[in-house]
Amino acid sequence: MKLLSILLCIVLAYSQDSIANEHDRKEVERVSLGYLVALQQLKPELMAEVMHPNLAKRTSYIDSKTGKVLLHDTSYDEMIQYAKSWNIKGDKFPKSPTNKAHILDLQRNMASVKLESDNWYEYLHLVKINDQWKIVNLYWQYHPKNRKN
Repeated sequence: MKLLSILLCIVLAYSQDSIANEHDRKEVERVSLGYLVALQQLKPELMAEVMHPNLAKRTSYIDSKTGKVLLHDTSYDEMIQYAKSWNIKGDKFPKSPTNKAHILDLQRNMASVKLESDNWYEYLHLVKINDQWKIVNLYWQYHPKNRKN
C-alpha cells in the first residue's frame, strides 16, 4: 500500500508538471507570434506585452563601405515605435501572412524559439518573469527569398 501511495504521488506530480508545460508551451507560442502580429497589425500595446524592456534584438549586415559584417541593434523603444507605424501602409507583409513558431526548447523559466515568417527567420529567447513570458533576445535575418545581402 505504501508503494502504491508513492507511485500515485509520482504520477500526480508528473501530470501536474505536464499540464504546466502545456500551458507554458501555448504561452511561448502566443508571445512569439504576438511580436509578428504587433508589427503586421500595428499593435504597440501587444509589442509592449511580449517584449522585455531589456530586449536585445540584432541582425547582421554587410557594410557597403568596408565589406565587413556588422551587427545592428534595435531597442525595445524602437520596437514599440515600429509597431505603431512601420506597416502603416499595409505593404510590409502579404495580405495573409505566414507566421510559424517552432519551440526548440522549453524549460521552467526559459524557452528558445525559431520563428518563420514571409519576411524573416528569427531565433528568440524568452524568459518567464512573474508568470509572464517575454522575448528578451532576438536575432533575425531576411528570409532567403527576401535577402538583401
